[in-house]
Amino acid sequence: MKRVHWREVARRMGAQLGEQLRRWWPHLKAAVAFGVEIIKRSGRHRMTMYAAALSFYTMLSIVPLLLSVLAVGSLFIDAAEVQSIALQILEALLPATVEPVRVNIENILRYRGSVGAISLLSTFWSASGIFATLESAINAVWERPLRRTYWKRRLIGIISLMGVVAWIIVAFIIQTLWRLLPQWFPFLGTLNPSIPLWGERGLSFAIILLFDLLTYRFFPARPVRRRVAWMVGLGVSVAWVVMRDIFAWALSVGLLNYPLVYGSLWVVIVPIVWAYWSYRVLLLGAETQSYLEERYVAQLQEEYQRSALQVTA
Repeated sequence: MKRVHWREVARRMGAQLGEQLRRWWPHLKAAVAFGVEIIKRSGRHRMTMYAAALSFYTMLSIVPLLLSVLAVGSLFIDAAEVQSIALQILEALLPATVEPVRVNIENILRYRGSVGAISLLSTFWSASGIFATLESAINAVWERPLRRTYWKRRLIGIISLMGVVAWIIVAFIIQTLWRLLPQWFPFLGTLNPSIPLWGERGLSFAIILLFDLLTYRFFPARPVRRRVAWMVGLGVSVAWVVMRDIFAWALSVGLLNYPLVYGSLWVVIVPIVWAYWSYRVLLLGAETQSYLEERYVAQLQEEYQRSALQVTA
């Protein structure tokens, strides 16, 4: 039997590890420098303040937003279906353990009464404020906060709100088709029962991905590259879903024991905290997009100056 020289094996493994480390060290160093720069930019642009303001504005606007969606969506489909889909989307966006929030909002919508034309306009105006505030935060990242007028920002908010209504209608159509699929294809009824769970996770991911893409593509008051918007939007959406699962797990096992600290107010505190961290991730994505665009523009300027020097030489 051949004797194994463990020292030689350890030496070779150490040499291979050192070689791999030397190969990847510049990339790791660049990634760390990139992350540090994003954090510095976030502090310079006061993104924590914007995230806190947006989370508070979300809590003020969530009921007007749902009422607006219900009032407009019921013009096209049944009001009960609109309410059901809206609550499903809201539940998909919240951590899985925040059930009392959904119940309270459902009770508000149940006893809302009729919404007249003037009430609908005022509700639209209140609900669109969150999107106008988000537009201001995004352009603060791009250091172009005064490019659009107040009315243009409000118009963006109203258009975004109409986009939410359109998404509700599309979700209703998809949900109806999903219910009809087992009738058209009977073999689908024998599939794994966990499919509805993955359907809910897919719904939450699709909502966040669409929201992130629209935010990074249209909210900046300057032209942006679609490839960068897609790349950042996809990365932020994946990070948000992972953070949502971690947040829900921390609540379920008691690591975040908000009921013990805040008592009955935890039903209000938890959504605010969750909205704050969601906006932090969204705004960090905006910082990443802005930084990538700045590096791209700087690279183009360097290439232009280099070519100009070659021509003059």
